[in-house]
Amino acid sequence: MSYIQPYNFRISLIFILALNQNVLANDPYISEIVAANDNSLRDNFDESSDWIEIFNPAEKSLNLEGWGLSDNPDTPLKWIFPHIEIEPKGFLLVHASGNNISEKGKPLHASFRLSRSGEFLGLSNPDGEFIDKFDPNFPSGNEDNAYGVPMMGELEEIIPAHSKFHYITPASTHASLDWENPNYNVPATWIYAQGGFGFVKSGSSFYKDLIKRKIPTSKRCLWIRKNFEINNLDAIKALILRIYYDDGFIASINGVTVASSNAPEKPRYNSYSKGINKLLGYENFDISEHIGLLKAGQNNVLSVKAFNAPNDRNDFFVMPILLCGKSSNIEPKKRTFLSFATPGKANSNAKLPRPSSPT
Repeated sequence: MSYIQPYNFRISLIFILALNQNVLANDPYISEIVAANDNSLRDNFDESSDWIEIFNPAEKSLNLEGWGLSDNPDTPLKWIFPHIEIEPKGFLLVHASGNNISEKGKPLHASFRLSRSGEFLGLSNPDGEFIDKFDPNFPSGNEDNAYGVPMMGELEEIIPAHSKFHYITPASTHASLDWENPNYNVPATWIYAQGGFGFVKSGSSFYKDLIKRKIPTSKRCLWIRKNFEINNLDAIKALILRIYYDDGFIASINGVTVASSNAPEKPRYNSYSKGINKLLGYENFDISEHIGLLKAGQNNVLSVKAFNAPNDRNDFFVMPILLCGKSSNIEPKKRTFLSFATPGKANSNAKLPRPSSPT
């Protein structure tokens, strides 16, 4: 099953200093939860346990030692944090797995799980006073539905679905090309066509109706690239790669890798993916940490190497979408379902991205 990169322990502190804060107090609060996790995050046991995200809105670090999380309003200190600090404007993840791990230097696991049908959830200080709580309960949701505090503005599509890309099915003669460089002069041998790209050999496939450009069924690897324009670089505070893929990919912006899944360790022109993507639909990759790669104007390139799996050769597909968003005022008490989950990072907004026409 495909999923966002497995959780490699570290306190997941992603700073959002660029966000305009409208926080009423400096107390930490529960910023996001997923109570029916499937693909949004894997814990250190490679399990898809539910998760809780805590945000520190203060201008100084906060030590949560002695604080508690609970799914019972009568037992505020049901699970207690160890000695652990959240940096200013930082996030901390707790896996709601029931494994009850509260040790300094280890991934945190609450002693309880979350109910997908909704239940009480609270964060209390060491005195047992609830500082933040979902009371009487957070709402029920489907798989991977994130619920929490919106932190991004409305998302816009820089590269919409079914946009045109230059593409090539690479051969050994292409192995040394610097084709991901923004200054690469694309030759006429590359085909310019509307995405998505792929094939279905026989039977039904989720991707069948999404394919706009068929490629030969003998191919296992595809390279695509697209120039795109940034008009107001300073306003961009969030960058999201939304991609449909079967079965692996490596995505780059202006020649620098920004996201990957099931990618071979040493990709070549004829590489296979190292796994099968069983996720039907798109996957979101928060690549906001790479906003600095963008350039004002037209000289930007999104490039994707797509790989098929050796044991899943009936279909092959790739279609990337690039989204951006501005920062937004944060109102901790105005929780809602979010566009997509962002564990340990600034939360997405409460709306789907504004649709655009293919470019």
